[in-house]
Amino acid sequence: MISELGTGPNSLDAHVQQLESTTDTHSTQITCSMQQFSMLNTKLISLRRYMEDLDNRGRRNNIRIRGLLEFNTGIENLPQILTGLFNSFLNCPKDTVIKLDRVHRPHRPKGRPEETPHDIICCLCDFTLKEAIMRQTS
Repeated sequence: MISELGTGPNSLDAHVQQLESTTDTHSTQITCSMQQFSMLNTKLISLRRYMEDLDNRGRRNNIRIRGLLEFNTGIENLPQILTGLFNSFLNCPKDTVIKLDRVHRPHRPKGRPEETPHDIICCLCDFTLKEAIMRQTS
């Protein structure tokens, strides 16, 4: 490295100028990277809030049903059974269409017939319909 400096003050000045130029370039790159990091961090926070909002909105339409026996109801029959049940709560004709986003039982193995059945979680597409059902059942 000392041999690269050469002899005399001119070569030393040139080397110092090159180092200062490189330092300035690195400083500019670091500043740009920090600004980009800050912007990406802000976007990440915004996306997290958006995802949390979507998750909460999806849960708002959920109804938890307890006590419906598991051995009499297959998972494929649950939408029809729940539609009939909800229509009876609302005093509507049994064939009235109720749009269900999803219906499932929690992911656990079936219990024995004498055990308490697992809950059913049902997500309705319409929040006002969910509220009407909840008012009728409480």
